Amino acid sequence: RALEPSFGYFLRDLGSIEVPQLAADPATRAGLVALRYSHAVEEAEGEKLAALEVVVAGLPEGTDYARQLLVYILDVWGVPVSELEAAAERARPGKGEQIVGPIVQELIDQGKVEGKVEGKVEGMAIFLMKLLEHRFGPLPRAVRRQIEEASAVQLGVWHAAALSGQSLSEVLGTPASN
Repeated sequence: RALEPSFGYFLRDLGSIEVPQLAADPATRAGLVALRYSHAVEEAEGEKLAALEVVVAGLPEGTDYARQLLVYILDVWGVPVSELEAAAERARPGKGEQIVGPIVQELIDQGKVEGKVEGKVEGMAIFLMKLLEHRFGPLPRAVRRQIEEASAVQLGVWHAAALSGQSLSEVLGTPASN
């Protein structure tokens, strides 16, 4: 009997543990955070979106683990691609699109997110143009084209800048031209 396996298991409520305390290793913490918020209630949505940065920051770049975890978040959390891209950019400035882009492209190639991605990016661009027109007047054609061709990550950066920027060039980070 001493050598007979018991096949018992240990169950731990991850929701009762603060995110920094989940694990010392960033990659392990990223996985546990993904599990912790997989079935979060609506009241925890803000907390869940902030946790996206923790997940992305802890991912080892270019690994199958990172790809699987991000696909899990898109599928199970139901997070919009644009939100994941924006969180990735906040967690790793200048690398957000590089981290999330290939995974999103893979899902698009498989036909899983094409309409959603295109529709959300288009909606973000339209909203940004309306916001900028409200704040700074009619937009030059070149600026409209720049916004229409931007990635979701870039649009997210401009959205944030549009809330407090004092000029069109300050928001877009380039001189506004006609």
